[in-house]
Amino acid sequence: MKGTYIKAAISVLLPSITFFWNPLALTEIQNLLFAAIVLGIALWATEIVNRTIVSLGLLVVFVAISGVSMERIFTFPLSSNFITIVSSFLLSAGVVNSGVAKKVADAVLNRYCKSLVHLVIAACFLNLLLAVVIPQPIPRITLLGSIYFVLLSEQNLKEEQKRAVLLSVFVTATTTAMVLRTGDVVLNNAALGISGVDLSQTEWIRHMTVPSLLASALLVLSYILYQKKHLSASIVLPKQDSIPLTMQGKKTCLLMALVVLLWVTESIHGLSPAWVSLIGVVLMFLFQILKRKDLKTINLGLLIFLTAEFGLGNVLADSGIADAVSSLLKEVMPGSDTIFLPLLLMCLSIYVLHTLFGGAMGALAVSLPIVIAIWGDTLNPYIIALTALVLVTCQYVFPYNQLTILVGYGQKYYGFKDVMKLTLLLTPLVLIFVFGIYVPWWKFSGLL
Repeated sequence: MKGTYIKAAISVLLPSITFFWNPLALTEIQNLLFAAIVLGIALWATEIVNRTIVSLGLLVVFVAISGVSMERIFTFPLSSNFITIVSSFLLSAGVVNSGVAKKVADAVLNRYCKSLVHLVIAACFLNLLLAVVIPQPIPRITLLGSIYFVLLSEQNLKEEQKRAVLLSVFVTATTTAMVLRTGDVVLNNAALGISGVDLSQTEWIRHMTVPSLLASALLVLSYILYQKKHLSASIVLPKQDSIPLTMQGKKTCLLMALVVLLWVTESIHGLSPAWVSLIGVVLMFLFQILKRKDLKTINLGLLIFLTAEFGLGNVLADSGIADAVSSLLKEVMPGSDTIFLPLLLMCLSIYVLHTLFGGAMGALAVSLPIVIAIWGDTLNPYIIALTALVLVTCQYVFPYNQLTILVGYGQKYYGFKDVMKLTLLLTPLVLIFVFGIYVPWWKFSGLL
């Protein structure tokens, strides 16, 4: 109860400060709008009010007083991203319903895993493999988490050993989600959409697949060393009889192979990911892999939240608030003739904004318009979008900073302190990702 009162006090205090203290020299309407945005983000982060209600409230404020066009406020439901994301909910449901994902996970774990270290490596591999066929991270990590939880409960292990392995399932779900544009169809598309840039699946593979694979490998190695004392045990898994795929499973494999092939060859046939995903959904309904009841898997609350998140970024930019914030920050930011210092300052800024403003989507919506206004003339907009994505995906202090981490925490697979301790590893590691892996690769691939 005490924690709830503290959260409520924070949620009220933050917008009050922004309204009465006006260092940005905002107009009355801008100040009111900014206070509403800060209140909305505070309520999202503290979760003392339902996220959908907060999102609807923000949309009403945007329409009523922002002066921003309806097309910009409702840019998300009017975009192809909306179709891609809605279709991905249903594609994910089809893959999970068919049992293909669970069969693959069970086969890998029982054949190759003899120790806790093997389980951590397998978690990364399975997250990567399932990201190809399940474009929504939540269904795949929920499935993997439950498989690992049952498996570990059958072993004679200490609680801290179980938590270390279970946490690895959700930690490795972050970097592997960036290997393909459809690896996290929500966050990956949001980073591009809010930045006003676009990459086809083929272009994404060229610029992001190799560095994300390297980042995943480095993350696994670092995590194993970090959790070394908790991962020293061996395990014995019971042998399972090989059960052939059902007809539904075979149909699902063929359909998802077709969908993935069309995603990857977008530059050849010209069909957008939205149309490809929609075709996949229609075929799943025709082959009865999906049923009418599966329409319930479409998360309406998340779609409203994303509408508010996308609109928030555009409102910050179009209302002049982002320019006011960037003008204030430019006065204290040192100049540079190279990209290193601006990129480092941008990383540190997003670090802070991500920690303060809660989830990855909120951090993108708030930080990208401000970052583009400050460093848009110095840094390539693609570099800004993708660097911000790497930061909000891989660096987090609290469970609510990363939705995938929050899912495991919500299932009580690990604790709040387990996540916070990991910050000591992740904060320097993400900078190594950016400057040691992604930036050199972007120079090689021609993006930089």
